[in-house]
Amino acid sequence: MARENRNNERGNRFTKHAQERVQQRGIPKERIDIVIRFGERKWSRGARSVHMTKRARLKAARHLGKHYAQVADKLNFYLIICPHTGAVRTVAPRKRRLRRK
Repeated sequence: MARENRNNERGNRFTKHAQERVQQRGIPKERIDIVIRFGERKWSRGARSVHMTKRARLKAARHLGKHYAQVADKLNFYLIICPHTGAVRTVAPRKRRLRRK
């Protein structure tokens, strides 16, 4: 649990690759923060992926109130986070289910 908390504290750092992808895809930092804060975390190929599920969307809607309605349809992306440093490795649109090993 302590390691997870450390990763969340440092999780706002982005790799150069992630910064380029965020800029290319036009995803504002506030949306990334929403996904990091409320999204579901799963392991995918040695890294942690974070994306919004129905349960995560309900939790975000309850917490954010009216502000959530403005961004609700724009949260269809996922993040890959390095388990060691907590840095965001990449951000990509979610078109299909992530493969897990």
